[in-house]
Amino acid sequence: MLLISALQRELPPQSGPLREVRMIAGGVGRRRAEAAAADAIGWLRPRRVVSIGYGGGLDSALTAGDVVSAHAVLAPDGEQFDAEPPGEPAALLATVDAPLLSAADKAALRERTGAAVVDMEAAGVAAACAEAGVPFAAVKVVTDAADDDLPAGLEPFLRYAAGEGSSLGCAGALLRRPTLIGDLIRLARTSKRCSANLAASLTAQFAATEGNAPSGRG
Repeated sequence: MLLISALQRELPPQSGPLREVRMIAGGVGRRRAEAAAADAIGWLRPRRVVSIGYGGGLDSALTAGDVVSAHAVLAPDGEQFDAEPPGEPAALLATVDAPLLSAADKAALRERTGAAVVDMEAAGVAAACAEAGVPFAAVKVVTDAADDDLPAGLEPFLRYAAGEGSSLGCAGALLRRPTLIGDLIRLARTSKRCSANLAASLTAQFAATEGNAPSGRG
């Protein structure tokens, strides 16, 4: 079993039911995720790959901290990949190539696709799995609800997290808008809580899988 996230902090602790699960942080964005998944599939030969991590809510019924499994993933070009949901609720997940920072943008994607959650990596992992013939799943935790607008001026920090920006760009953003410090602290607290919820959900799902697996003893 292989879990792939964008960032290291999205990965759960490798203990309990997850002690034998391989985990990698493949980087932010669909292309990085696809390359990381293809490389890992080549040398690890997993029996299943799960794209995990943070996502934005598109369905107004979802709140920050909710964990959702995908029954299918929609790529930016419209290609759809089937997924094997390891838990409930299961919904359509849309992958985009740029972060959606406003409630209006999330509402537009919801109307256009019917997706319940949005991320930036799952379609890349799904494409690598489809190419290799490996079963694919996706489990995402909602970090911002459908009606949440993310703070203005956040873009330099998102680019930095993706490995495309610089610390100077972040410092400049803080100088221009000092109130971002408070916003970043709140976002850090939310992401920490969401990471804990995701880890708990994955642990429970894999515990159930272990409990249903044959023991191998007669």
